[in-house]
Amino acid sequence: MRNAHLDRKVRRRAAAFFSSAAVCFVALCKSLAYSLPSRGRKLLNARGPRLHARSATHRGSSIAELRNQMADGQIFVSVVAFMDPELSATLHALLLQARRPELLNVGLVWQGLAEPALGHGEILQLEKLWGTTPGNTTPYTNSLLTQVLCPEQRRPHMPADRDVNCSMMAGGHLRVLSIRAQDARGCHWARYLAQLLWDDEALYLQIDSHMRFVRHWDDCMREQLALCLSQSEKPVLSNYGRGYTLGTPADWNPPGDELTPSHICAGYFDDDGILHHPSIPLRHNWSEPRQQVFWSGHFAFASAQVIREVPFDPQLPMVHFPEEPLMALRLFTHGWDVFSPMHGIVFHLWERDYRRTFFEMEDLYEELYPQSLRRVAWLFGQAPEPEHKPASASWPLPGPAARGSGLQSLDLESSLSNMSYHQSSLDPFGLGRVRSLADFERTADLSFQAQRIGLQAYLGGLS
Repeated sequence: MRNAHLDRKVRRRAAAFFSSAAVCFVALCKSLAYSLPSRGRKLLNARGPRLHARSATHRGSSIAELRNQMADGQIFVSVVAFMDPELSATLHALLLQARRPELLNVGLVWQGLAEPALGHGEILQLEKLWGTTPGNTTPYTNSLLTQVLCPEQRRPHMPADRDVNCSMMAGGHLRVLSIRAQDARGCHWARYLAQLLWDDEALYLQIDSHMRFVRHWDDCMREQLALCLSQSEKPVLSNYGRGYTLGTPADWNPPGDELTPSHICAGYFDDDGILHHPSIPLRHNWSEPRQQVFWSGHFAFASAQVIREVPFDPQLPMVHFPEEPLMALRLFTHGWDVFSPMHGIVFHLWERDYRRTFFEMEDLYEELYPQSLRRVAWLFGQAPEPEHKPASASWPLPGPAARGSGLQSLDLESSLSNMSYHQSSLDPFGLGRVRSLADFERTADLSFQAQRIGLQAYLGGLS
């Protein structure tokens, strides 16, 4: 097993080399395009097949409701952290740089050792920014968490209820699910748990635990998502953030030359058949949010309906790199359209040397990741359906759940009732039926099965 792990390390180094070559090629292809103002470029074939037509009256009323939510609705912020010392500074920056922090509620999944996610002083600091009564921390649970963590259910890869702590603080603005680091099973798995902390807020923001933000980032996201409604009924604002350095203060104001957006483009397929895509910084702002096919896991902002329709899959333990292309595909096939913001809004700490990662659990990674890859390959059309199908329909789906302290189980019928929000008939964590895998590949100009990347994919759909 150790030799296999070393072989994987060698392959990763080789993949990193070819990744650098791919990035250089993309940068060369784009050098002219990115020196032009945004009106001099266009996005080709971004929309793919149009969504099913709806009556003008129905569409008008739903769009008006969405605009109201985008203007004044509460934002549920999903954060997962694996022993990340940047977590506190990220949450501080999130609130400090927001114009209306009182409309932000955070669902945090902390995976750590004996230490809590946040120290007493850090919690007091957040409570002050939220304007809530200090020191008001209470136990928290809901029926969905109770069902997932119930030992009688024997759900795979889930920690026992006795090893989990769930609390609520800052007047309910912060809900924290704390799990032992040794029970962690990767970011994709953790994001599913974070979505179970959602309590019917109107908007959904997914970020990493090492981020910085522009001043009044919440207004920027709301305004730009609303602009996308002229092109799509189900927009998602998403992109890679420019980098920041460790030690950057929470109130950092980035210089002007770092406020232009970036654009995601295809890079290469690794030896597991997973698509990796880099991001190229632009020299000018867009004149409006630009549609793209790729999606970023550290910045995604949309109506919270996306949580119901395209929830994270708890059946993919130890998955990291497949997360972004898989979610891009699932969003597309469920009828959601991804847009790149017209200027930079978030910043990401790309360094990993300062923190630990779940990749350190080498034996567990070697055991579980290949199992997840079989399901991922099937969803990408690269392999037949796995012989042992996961019990997808038995998992509770994110949605407003009753709070309480005792067992409030949801039976299977109740769980399945939420599936009306999903396009897939049997697998709520699968592809949708609004658009197909083939539609995505044509739009993106790539093939998962053939591991082919076309020129438009390398260009991110720009010409």
